[in-house]
Amino acid sequence: MSARGTKIWTGTCVVVTVVALAATLLAWPSMATTRDRAGGEGGEGALTGGLQVESLIGQVEVRQKDGSWKKLETGDVLGEGAVLRTGAFSRGMFRAKDGSKLAVKPNSTVTVAADDESKSRFVIAEGRVAADIPRQESKAYEFSAATGDARAETQGGRFQVVASREGLLGVATESGKVDLVAKGERVTVAAGKQAVALPDAAPSNPVAIPAQVFLRVKWPEGETTEDAVVLTGMTGQGSTLRIGGQTVEVGPDGSFERTLPLKKGENHFSVIAEDLSGRIERVDSPTVVRKDEPQKALKLKVSTEGNIWE
Repeated sequence: MSARGTKIWTGTCVVVTVVALAATLLAWPSMATTRDRAGGEGGEGALTGGLQVESLIGQVEVRQKDGSWKKLETGDVLGEGAVLRTGAFSRGMFRAKDGSKLAVKPNSTVTVAADDESKSRFVIAEGRVAADIPRQESKAYEFSAATGDARAETQGGRFQVVASREGLLGVATESGKVDLVAKGERVTVAAGKQAVALPDAAPSNPVAIPAQVFLRVKWPEGETTEDAVVLTGMTGQGSTLRIGGQTVEVGPDGSFERTLPLKKGENHFSVIAEDLSGRIERVDSPTVVRKDEPQKALKLKVSTEGNIWE
């Protein structure tokens, strides 16, 4: 290469290097701001923590100081005090500094109640969290219902925990072990087992996770003139249920009831249950037809007495 060519090449490399460095310096503050955006309930950037947003599906939000909700973004960090919620068909994946992973499932509200070197504690107002926590030697993870005193404690395992607004807390363990504590009693939910603490009650004895999702629905008759039908059924304790995309309250014993409006003509419904271990079962209704009520014949009574012109 000639001396002139060498100078041109060297100059080009210097320019490219300077441009790349300038771009990096300009981008770095923006990246740092994104990662520190969420904070806790105190407001944007008010708190720092180790629970980072890995991925998001649908509408996943964090509560701000003024009570409003702000959409989370990948890379945001949630600190102690952060309250997050997921919408229907939405979920958030989070990673802690120790490598633990949490998935907050649809229609859930979860608070990061504590986050330090000895304990991470989460309060589930309602909904479901799937956790994959590497074995911890000196740190505990705790998941509790917002109502009542039921809580799940672990130092490592893969499991799902479900809570209801009434205070039910259920655990299904895939690997490791989780202690379910309520009303001063404690049971250990080992791998392949599940247990439930009903509202204001001690935890049940752990049982094997059923081979199939339990879901039974009593369908309405095929034809009706009513403008609504009542759907009833049973599912497993701690299961979550959706009918027509809407979450339906399930009783402590697994029973449910829902009134469904009918349009004229054919109607179809789907019932979807998700059990404690996260498995899903869907059943579809037979066709329900809403028919117009037959019109009654109009009866006229004609009097032959007197003069009709009077």
